[in-house]
Amino acid sequence: MKITSKHLLVFAKALSDVVLIILAFQSTYLFQVILGQHDFYGAAAWFRFELSMLYALIFVVSAERLGQYENKATLLNIQEKAGLLRNIFITTILFTALNSFLSIFYSTWDFIISSLFVLAFLSCSRHFFFKYHHKKYLEGKHERKILIYGAGETGQLLFKKLYFMEGGDYSLAGFLDDHLTAGTTLTLQRTRSKVLPFTAKVLGGLNELGRIVRQQNVYQVMIAMPSIERNRILEIIQACIQNNVTYGFVPHLYDLRLEQVDTKNIGDIPLLKKREYHLSLLYSMTKRLFDLVLSATLLILLAPLFPILAILVKLGSKGPVFFNQKRSGKDGKSFTMYKFRTMSLETPTYMPSPSSNAPSQYISRIGSFLRDTNLDELPQLWNVFTGDMAIVGPRPEMPFHVEKYDEVQRDRLKGKPGLTGLWQISPDRDKEIHDNIDYDLYYINHQSFFLDLILVLETVLLTVTTVWNKVRRFLYYSFLASPKNKELSSSSPPLNRLSAPNRGGASPL
Repeated sequence: MKITSKHLLVFAKALSDVVLIILAFQSTYLFQVILGQHDFYGAAAWFRFELSMLYALIFVVSAERLGQYENKATLLNIQEKAGLLRNIFITTILFTALNSFLSIFYSTWDFIISSLFVLAFLSCSRHFFFKYHHKKYLEGKHERKILIYGAGETGQLLFKKLYFMEGGDYSLAGFLDDHLTAGTTLTLQRTRSKVLPFTAKVLGGLNELGRIVRQQNVYQVMIAMPSIERNRILEIIQACIQNNVTYGFVPHLYDLRLEQVDTKNIGDIPLLKKREYHLSLLYSMTKRLFDLVLSATLLILLAPLFPILAILVKLGSKGPVFFNQKRSGKDGKSFTMYKFRTMSLETPTYMPSPSSNAPSQYISRIGSFLRDTNLDELPQLWNVFTGDMAIVGPRPEMPFHVEKYDEVQRDRLKGKPGLTGLWQISPDRDKEIHDNIDYDLYYINHQSFFLDLILVLETVLLTVTTVWNKVRRFLYYSFLASPKNKELSSSSPPLNRLSAPNRGGASPL
C-alpha cells in the first residue's frame, strides 16, 4: 500500500495524542509536587507513566473507532471538538472501570486533574492540526483539488459550504461555467476573520476541462446544476471519465432546498428525503436538566453582582434597570426577554442594528462596558430557568423578522433560543441573525450534549479573552500610551463583543 501524506498525518495525530496524554499525567504529578502535596519520587513518576500509557491506548483505539483521525470538515471545526470531548468521556469511563477491576490505586482527585490536562493539551493539538489544514485549504496547497461545474445559485451555495466547512483535506481549484467569462471572480469574506477574503475564479468552460485538470491537478468535479438537461449531464460525466477524474452532482430537489434534505441508502440505492427534526427523550431531558442546574447555580453565585450592575445602569443614564422585549422562541412562540439596559430611552424601537448606527449616540458608557463583557445578558439566566430559553441555541429573533421567514429560515425556530451558540462564537456574528442562519440550522440539525458542552466552553474562553483584551487596552491607554495614541484610542470603535452588535435587536438594549 502506498503511504500518502494523509496516512502520515493520521499517524502524527495518534502519536501526538499518546505523547500529550503522557505529558498530561506527568504534569498532574509535577503540579502536585509544586503545591507540596507529594514529594518527588522516580517510582511515582514511572507509575504515572504506566497509567498514562493505559489511558493513551484506550483513547487512541476509541478515537480510531469513532473516526476521530479522519479529517472531516465541519462548520467551525466544532464537531471534532465535540468528538474529542466525547472520546475523553468514553476513555474516562473505561479507564475508571479498569482502575476498579485491576485494583489500581489512583485517586479520583488526581484523575480529575489529569483529565483536565488531557483536555487542554489535546485541544491545543487539535487546534494546531486544524490550522494546518485550514491554511493549506485557503492557499490551495492540498494534493486533492476539486472543481465546481456551474457558478449559479447552487454552485455559489456549494462554494459557501466549502468555505464554512473549513479544514478538509482538499482545496477548491475554481469553477467551470459555460456562460461566464474565464477570470470572473467570486468572493467570500467573514466580518471578523483575520484571513484575507476567500476567492475562486471561473477557469473556463467544459471544453477546457482537460487543460484545467492537468494544470490544477484536479481529482473531482462537482456538478452544481440540478436543473440541467439529462443529455448535458451525460456529456459532463463523459468528459470527466475521459480526463480520469471522479465526479459528483447535486440532484434536482424540486420544491425542497439543500438545507432541508437528508440522504439515506437502501441497499445500494441512495434516497433523498426531507429532513425530519426530532430529539431523543434522553437528550431533551439531559439538556433541560443542564439548563436548570447551570442557570440556577449562576443566578445564586452571581446574585451579589446584580445590585451592583443595577446601580451602575441607573447612574449611567436615566430609565429602568432592565430592558425587556418580545422575542420569538421555539415554534415561534412569543416570550419576554430580559437584559440590563445599555442604551438610552431615545433609542428607536426595534432598530435593526444600533451599534452600527452612531453607537455613542445611544449606548451609555456603562452600557458599552456591559455589552463588551456580555454582562448585560445575565438576566436571561431567568429566561433559561423558566424554560423560555436554553443555555445553548439560536439567538432569539425579533417577531417582525420572523414574520418574513421563508420555510428554510423557520427551521431555526424548531429549537429553544439560547444564550450562546454557533453563530454567537463565529467570525460572522457582526451580521444580522436572519441574514446568516447557516450556523443556527447546523446546530438545530446536529445538536447533542457534547456539542452543547463544547459551545459553553468556547463561549467562556471567548468571553475571558474579550474581557482580558479590554482590561489590557484600558491599562495601556491609561498608563503607558503617549498622548497622541490616547487621542487615537478615544476616536477608535469599541471592542467587538461576543454577540453581534444588534444582539438580535433593538431599542434600549
